[in-house]
Amino acid sequence: MTSRRGISAALAVDLGPLVDVTVHDAVTMRSSKLMMPDHRDHYLLFGSSWNGAGVRLKSTARHASDFRMLFDGGTDVPSDTHFEQDATLFDTVANATAAAENVLFAAYLLAVFPSVPSPFRKALKQPRDQMIERVLGASRTHRLGEFLGDSFDKKAASMLYELRDFLLHRGRLSRNHFVGGPFSGKMTVARNAKSHSSEWENDLVFGETLLDEPLDWLKEHCDGAGRLMCNAMPE
Repeated sequence: MTSRRGISAALAVDLGPLVDVTVHDAVTMRSSKLMMPDHRDHYLLFGSSWNGAGVRLKSTARHASDFRMLFDGGTDVPSDTHFEQDATLFDTVANATAAAENVLFAAYLLAVFPSVPSPFRKALKQPRDQMIERVLGASRTHRLGEFLGDSFDKKAASMLYELRDFLLHRGRLSRNHFVGGPFSGKMTVARNAKSHSSEWENDLVFGETLLDEPLDWLKEHCDGAGRLMCNAMPE
């Protein structure tokens, strides 16, 4: 498949730069062929998850673009701009991690197809490591499980989830302003924000490129998983 942007046939919107629309629509079409009409309930779960990833990825790209533009004025900006930077960072990170988790849930549903294990409520609340184990354990999706396990172990994924956990559960990132030294004229935040403040490594530059590496990971994670899902389903 050749990566391309454009309007998704499944969602009827342009899904933006973080989505390979060819892959997205191929997963939708193949899952429909595999699951419909005999397993409509399973398809509804799968479709909600996979299309949810597409929507979250579009939202991620939009908020990321807004975040980058908020640094056009450098570090000496009004308090309102600082607020917008914090708010937009949160929106970007929250949507990005939701997209990654939506893709994982879709992979899990493909692995357990044609039926979700009983009791349904428990089976639909599996933690990440257990979902990956189920994906690994199914012959149809074994390679997909290997990919997902390796992907979530990457450094950029850890950085994204470090930010998500701190912003969601603990608060606002503390900024450091430097005059002189290697970070002169820049702001930094802790790359290990979930650690005690006495252990913070304040060397992560808080600027327009802050999220570039995690978002590159996110696109690779979602597109890669989508391609392997296609391989696991008949055309």
